[in-house]
Amino acid sequence: MTPEEWPIWAPPPKGSMHPALPAGADRLTTVRQDFFLEPDFRLKEQQIATMTALLHRLVSDVATEIQAVLPRDWLPANEDHEGLVQRLKRAGLLDITELVELLLRRADEERVQSAAQLRDGGRARNLVQPLVADPQPEIAAAAMAALIARGRRRDRYGRAVIELDDLSAKAAAELVFAIAAGLRERLPVTVDAASAERQLGSAATERLGSHDDSRALDASTARLADALRHAARITDSLLDDAIQQGDIGLLSHLLAARARVDHRLIFQELTSCQNRRVLMLLRIAGVSRSVAATFLAQIGDLVGLPSAAASLEHFESWSDEQLHGVRTWWQLDDGFQRALSKLGNGNGHRAA
Repeated sequence: MTPEEWPIWAPPPKGSMHPALPAGADRLTTVRQDFFLEPDFRLKEQQIATMTALLHRLVSDVATEIQAVLPRDWLPANEDHEGLVQRLKRAGLLDITELVELLLRRADEERVQSAAQLRDGGRARNLVQPLVADPQPEIAAAAMAALIARGRRRDRYGRAVIELDDLSAKAAAELVFAIAAGLRERLPVTVDAASAERQLGSAATERLGSHDDSRALDASTARLADALRHAARITDSLLDDAIQQGDIGLLSHLLAARARVDHRLIFQELTSCQNRRVLMLLRIAGVSRSVAATFLAQIGDLVGLPSAAASLEHFESWSDEQLHGVRTWWQLDDGFQRALSKLGNGNGHRAA
């Protein structure tokens, strides 16, 4: 059989426009933004695919929960929520800073972990499960909660998911009410507008009533990391294991517990693509030179570090006073940091 070549041009699918036609309208705005983006900050295709899948699953789950309390004759048949996601995206209602940050972080965690385990011959090990049998009850209980949270963040095919509990109360409310508003547009025209809005608002509020960010994956992992820190159990061996597995989600929490700073900041530093910032972070967290070398050698390239091995010579180039100054800056409230920076009185990387 002779393979069929892609045509130079083919008519668009029924009901759609050729992509060149709206260039003078909405498309041009998007093209201009995309064209002038900083290349280093562009999302990779794998990141886009993972973030999209996570977002669609989250919106679909919340929409299904809201629809479950509505009258049955209000529900469309075989609703897959694809159109709902696209409508909310176009309206900018899914552009929630905390949500996007979470999607990106989960996408990076998946990318690094899958690549690291592939290098290790596909031998994935659960680093949390052995801690469930730990003789110290605080560690065992925290490990069990973290293990359950991790299990809930995988579907039956092993793909990553996020839950509404992974967002703060403020971000969760913003998302849930956006979804409820999007569902209002999709109800049959025969439904009374006032009744629809009242019931949708009530359903959204009811869903938010069961929201509990203490059940978030990050909250559960942070409690485990804190329990390990209190018991002086964040050892080089445990850090090495997390690095070998590419488990930068767990690694960022372990380092955050050691450094006494927010794990999100630790994750941002680990994926900053700047050798000196990563090495400074490891020093602030009290990581040994051998663990730092393992990080650079095993997953340095996966987190975007150029010439990672050659940069280890800078590991001890900062004084204790410099490291203390950066740690103190990291521990400040975000709002205070922003105010100081705008006044020219603050710089979180002044020793970098």
